[in-house]
Amino acid sequence: MENTVPAIVKVSASDRVELHPAAQAAYEWCTIYPRWVNASVLPKPLISELSRETLHAIILGEKKDDSSKKKSPRTFQLFAPLWPVLIWPSHRPPNGTQLISYLEHHITTSEIEKAAWRSVISSLIQSVDPDRLSEIRDTLAAHMSEDLHQELLGTDKLTDRMLAAWTGRAHNTLMTQRKQRRRREQKSRSSIPSSTSDVITELSKLWSPPHD
Repeated sequence: MENTVPAIVKVSASDRVELHPAAQAAYEWCTIYPRWVNASVLPKPLISELSRETLHAIILGEKKDDSSKKKSPRTFQLFAPLWPVLIWPSHRPPNGTQLISYLEHHITTSEIEKAAWRSVISSLIQSVDPDRLSEIRDTLAAHMSEDLHQELLGTDKLTDRMLAAWTGRAHNTLMTQRKQRRRREQKSRSSIPSSTSDVITELSKLWSPPHD
């Protein structure tokens, strides 16, 4: 019985990775999609890790060289995700990148096209709110360990200056956003009753009958 489960392989230096024709339109849209983050100024360790995102691709028929009895270089046609292509060094995935390989007759052209578009449209869901950029630094510091900060970003923490350089926003803009957020939080806390008696007082105001 034929195995229809995709194979998991690692890209080697001799492999050829090209774009699947059914993913062309989605890739073209991906290249012109307006982004807040300028990938060219991201830390090299982070680019290195992001460029190794697991890929999905079709493997074209493998052939053997009759003279040497060796397999010819593999050719993969990538269809998802497409955004890593924009940051690949030397316009190809780094050696050792994990790739989920499908045979041509195991997935239809329609499924490939849909997967390609799904991969690029997902960027919309994760788009950054430009009015809340300052929160990225604060929330990242709270959730990601210092070791990973150092490993991925090359620094103990993400700074406002780094974030401003990535997004093209002024450093002062981030400081202003942070001050505005603190004011909102203070206002929100001040509006919360501090004790049970305060709660009862507020409720009594709501239920008090009108005076003639």
